[in-house]
Amino acid sequence: MNVGRAITDNGLELDDPGVVLGHRWRPDGDGPVPETADPAYLATLDDIEKIRFRDIDDATDADINFYTATGRKG
Repeated sequence: MNVGRAITDNGLELDDPGVVLGHRWRPDGDGPVPETADPAYLATLDDIEKIRFRDIDDATDADINFYTATGRKG
C-alpha cells in the first residue's frame, strides 16, 4: 500500500517532508532533548532503562518501525 497516495487520493495535500520514518519527521528541525544523567548512575542501568537518556538522533532507520506524515485539505 502506498500511504502517500492513499492520503492524496482522499483529497489531502502532504506536508513536507511527506511520509517518512518517524524519527526523520521534524517540521521545526529540532529533535527532543534527552535528560542528562550522571555517568556513574547510567552505569548502573540496563539497556532498556537507559533509553530515556538517549538522543533520538542515535536511532538508526533499522531501529524505527513506524512512518508518519501530516496533510491538510487542498
